[in-house]
Amino acid sequence: MLKGIGLILAAAACALWGFSESRELSRHLESLQSLLQMAMLLKGEIRWGNAALPEAFRETAQKLPGPLALFLRELAEKMEKGERGALRELFQECAEQNIQGLRLSREEWADFYGLGGRLGGLDREAQHRALEFYEKELEYHIEVFRREMPQRKKTCEKTGVVCGILLAVLLF
Repeated sequence: MLKGIGLILAAAACALWGFSESRELSRHLESLQSLLQMAMLLKGEIRWGNAALPEAFRETAQKLPGPLALFLRELAEKMEKGERGALRELFQECAEQNIQGLRLSREEWADFYGLGGRLGGLDREAQHRALEFYEKELEYHIEVFRREMPQRKKTCEKTGVVCGILLAVLLF
């Protein structure tokens, strides 16, 4: 009796793990979309609001929810206080403190940190082009991820169920 309950619980745990991994893929897509929204808002503040970077970060933070808003507010504060270091370093430091919860791949983190390096010390037009370039990178990542996501989600879910069944058979 207890063995049967244990087998069922083990199989269910594996299946739930698969569905949890599937949900993580959805969170990854949401993270990419949030970064795209941030980049678009920043670009608008710089281009049409004619704002300097700290002001653009602060204005954009007011339009975003959650950790990205905290990240931009803290970055604006550090820049206004005149903290030492290149913008890339400040950008990375604030990101590590505030938005590590974003579900991004190494390549996507590298692109994000690279944005900080491309924004620093440039005129508004160059900042606008840097944000446009980053937007295109994000749109590419989103497009590829959306194309692959249904199959990857199915694979995660099926793997979890199959592992659960296999574990139950091995333990029986």
